[in-house]
Amino acid sequence: MRQKKITFFILNLLLISSILINAQSKAKYLFKIATEAPDNSTWINSIKSINTELSKKTYGQIEISVYPGGVMGDQSTVLKKIKIGQLTGATFTSLGLSYIYKDFSVLGLPLLYNNYAEYDYVIAKLSNLLDKEFEKGGFIILAWTEVGLIYTYSKKQVNSIDTLKKSKPLLIADDTMSQYLFDEIGVKPIPLQISDVMTGLQTGSIDTIFSSHYGVIAMQWSSRVKYMADYPLTLMTGAVVVEKNLFNSMPASYKAEMKNLFKIHFEKLNQKVRKDNEYALELLKRNGNIIVLPVEEKEKRRFIDVCTKVAYNVTEKEYSRDLYIKIINLLKEYRANKK
Repeated sequence: MRQKKITFFILNLLLISSILINAQSKAKYLFKIATEAPDNSTWINSIKSINTELSKKTYGQIEISVYPGGVMGDQSTVLKKIKIGQLTGATFTSLGLSYIYKDFSVLGLPLLYNNYAEYDYVIAKLSNLLDKEFEKGGFIILAWTEVGLIYTYSKKQVNSIDTLKKSKPLLIADDTMSQYLFDEIGVKPIPLQISDVMTGLQTGSIDTIFSSHYGVIAMQWSSRVKYMADYPLTLMTGAVVVEKNLFNSMPASYKAEMKNLFKIHFEKLNQKVRKDNEYALELLKRNGNIIVLPVEEKEKRRFIDVCTKVAYNVTEKEYSRDLYIKIINLLKEYRANKK
């Protein structure tokens, strides 16, 4: 009997030791992902859910740590931190993605898509090309994401090119494509980082911003603006990317599982973001926070002309004309099939 008690005690001791050792051990594959999305937003919560599932499916071998709210710096800073190994991934908007693959900016040209379905079609058709280009730059695309349709929000009425010229509009630092548009219109924007936008609105250094409906609430900018021009300028897209060497060091089954979970969650997330943007606008109008300004047809035509001219010029001088033509042909193909 005594021998049995001793054996039982030793087995329990070994079991407890094993549990403690496992609890203290770190994941073999740790992905440190930075994002400008605020904590507890739909984007952050999706990544956290993926981490929970991924950890279970890989027995704790993969872990994702998220650094929200731009705490790791702007997108160019985050990219530098990835290159020196301080981070291993990020959620980038089209601006950040253009640091890796310059011509990605072409996909975010203003007034390119008439609706979400057209964007979905183009991304699906170009996915293989984009995967290869980003892998050349050292990254694996885990999922496509989006902020949504971008509108003009302002402290005073801005719903035309002339009123825009009289405003103090935001320019996200390093956003070359938007700079070309402002130059063509004859507007001098104020360059700021995302983290400085609220301060800019508070101090009055800027009075006009460009955001999705959900974004303007999530970033708390809605408390500092009064008007919204009812004309979407572009669709702000993005992606979750990770450093390819770390990703490719994992077993094939882990890579497939990680990609699959991101695909499933972010397809659902993108649909939710679209619905959240619709609801956010209803909320802004219902609470009286925002006055919606109509945009006259002649102003829409003026802006279309500007965007077309800029697209032609930038794809001739700085960005890929071939990629631009591919996108235009895909859009023609989609629109023809929908007739």
